[in-house]
Amino acid sequence: MRIEMPFSKWSEYPLWFRMLFIIALINFFTFIFVDIYSGGSAMNGYQKDGLYYIGSHGSYRQVGKAFWTYSYIHGITTWITHLSIFAGLALILNLKRYQRSAEQNAAPNREGGSHD
Repeated sequence: MRIEMPFSKWSEYPLWFRMLFIIALINFFTFIFVDIYSGGSAMNGYQKDGLYYIGSHGSYRQVGKAFWTYSYIHGITTWITHLSIFAGLALILNLKRYQRSAEQNAAPNREGGSHD
């Protein structure tokens, strides 16, 4: 069985998917940059007694509520954009498979001859 790649070039993907991919990439690298620069993220941190801590590899640093909230929301958006990429790719591949199947079913019979 021969496996065909549905798209061979970046430009063949739908515009909405390319935009989503770029947004997800920017979001991810921004999250990583902020995580490294600040010393952690709220996703790895915690709240206790009205104090907010970001964490990274078992080290914690106290931060303000606003930054902790930003970091937590940014972490959630990173998960959302990554999952959106996988869902979008699954949608694109299934639509491509459906189109290919419809084209094959609509193609005339190539065996030739008549069966009268």
